[in-house]
Amino acid sequence: MSFFKNESVTIEGTNLIFRNFEGKEGVFNAPGVRSFGLIIPDEEVAETLVQRGYKVKRLKTDDPDVLGRPWLPISVSYKGKNHPQIVLLTRSSKKRTVLSEETCQMADWVNIAEADVTFRPYDWTVRGESGTKAYLVTIYIIVEENYLELKYSDWENQEPLAIAAGPSDEYDDYIDGDIVDEDEPPFAIGARR
Repeated sequence: MSFFKNESVTIEGTNLIFRNFEGKEGVFNAPGVRSFGLIIPDEEVAETLVQRGYKVKRLKTDDPDVLGRPWLPISVSYKGKNHPQIVLLTRSSKKRTVLSEETCQMADWVNIAEADVTFRPYDWTVRGESGTKAYLVTIYIIVEENYLELKYSDWENQEPLAIAAGPSDEYDDYIDGDIVDEDEPPFAIGARR
């Protein structure tokens, strides 16, 4: 975690919960309100944020004696001139996709390997109560890719090969064969053209 002069906070290598970049209406969300939950990596960071005035929450656990992981609600706002920067990264292709206000809902649906997030504080006071709300500045989301896709990502794409159903002059690479000895594995195959 890094604190900067403007009090922005950066948390690296974390994950997100309760994603609603789209601003979809729900039980706990008014329509058009974009937000997500940021998992806080350790208790020391959580305590520092609480001391700064952020309302750090806890995930519920099955065991009442076990403290749930800390998380922080982060607001995503496109009002004003400082829009958040939301970037999706893929390891296999080394590509980055910058999402806009119109496309940021893509972040609701990708599987996340990890995320690096910078947010800024907004101190508020309403009817005698006060607190600090976190607003997204920048987020880099590393997309969790399929294991096999990553394993073979360096291989070139090629058109599928034609497979012949029988002998034909149309397919020069067709090999006709007979099983020579069925009792000896692997089967010996005699080939003829």
